[in-house]
Amino acid sequence: MMDKAAQRCREEALKYKFPQYYYFAWKTQIALYVNLKKLPKAMTLLSQMENDTRLYFNGYGKVECYMLYGNIYKLLQNEDEAIRYYEMALELSKRQTPQQDNESIYTPLAICYRYKKMYEKSLAVINEGLANIKDPNIKVREFRMLDTKCFTLYFCERYDEAEEVYLKMQDPKFDSIRKAVNT
Repeated sequence: MMDKAAQRCREEALKYKFPQYYYFAWKTQIALYVNLKKLPKAMTLLSQMENDTRLYFNGYGKVECYMLYGNIYKLLQNEDEAIRYYEMALELSKRQTPQQDNESIYTPLAICYRYKKMYEKSLAVINEGLANIKDPNIKVREFRMLDTKCFTLYFCERYDEAEEVYLKMQDPKFDSIRKAVNT
């Protein structure tokens, strides 16, 4: 059913020229196979999605492809490949959509560097992400980056700095996010 629904969604998105829905259908379909632990199928679909980025919407989906590759390699604990794809996604996104804050790239990229015990690189990435927040009204993005920074500082054994970041996360502006996480 998912394959048929995703195909229909892509057809309608092409018909009405909505690239975000076209690639959303691909991402949802791929996520299903990742969640079902059918990674060969997910990778086949991702390869098809990547081919589509050359055909439809002038490369719009390329960043999404790189992100998905990064996510899958991160899941497979292949941080080197995940980092490679996240960095490609970040670089392309900065060029093509400079209005985006790219938290969805900065955070997993910083986490991969942390997994590799490249703490200073992880902190540099997350600090760049925090400095790049475009919409201060979307607090969840800032919260996720602060959370990543706090954990990274903790792993660096920079406990005083980690506590400072943790205290920032207690700001009342994050109350609804903390409540959602704790439920």
